[in-house]
Amino acid sequence: SVVCGGWEECSPDYAIDRDSFPYFSVEFVTRGRGEVRLGKGRPRPPSAGTLFTYGPGVAQRIRTAEDGPLGKYFID
Repeated sequence: SVVCGGWEECSPDYAIDRDSFPYFSVEFVTRGRGEVRLGKGRPRPPSAGTLFTYGPGVAQRIRTAEDGPLGKYFID
């Protein structure tokens, strides 16, 4: 079932650094720049049109660029 969802307009200092998340999540980037690293994968530069997902047991490192904060939809 869906537990939450919405639009997130990230602040210039937005950073997520967690080893897991209790829900499956889908995120869709609509604007901005930054860096996303999921699990043990390489850091990737999200931009408008990027879709990524993660869930329990998957580490997430998500950062926005100060001069181009991310805007994204999410559903968990």
